[in-house]
Amino acid sequence: MRAIDHDTIVTPDGKNAETAVYESTVYLTEQRFTSGAVPVPRNKIVKLVWSLRPVTELTKTLTLLKVNPLGLQVIGERELDDLAPEAPRK
Repeated sequence: MRAIDHDTIVTPDGKNAETAVYESTVYLTEQRFTSGAVPVPRNKIVKLVWSLRPVTELTKTLTLLKVNPLGLQVIGERELDDLAPEAPRK
């Protein structure tokens, strides 16, 4: 991951953090490794819409907390190629 930007926080009632929906943009570099080929890095942008699961839902089963300790629930995602040129490496 190169960077993350939390664009917007939308709370329907303006106060309750449990009902908040977050929009984040994640900038990452993807490298796919295949046998015998040199991986070519590709910059990607992933737009995420997410929220936190209610505490009552998380405490129902410890298995859910083990796989998802933060309790994130992804509502939507969109992956795009980052067309911005690579920054020169120092």
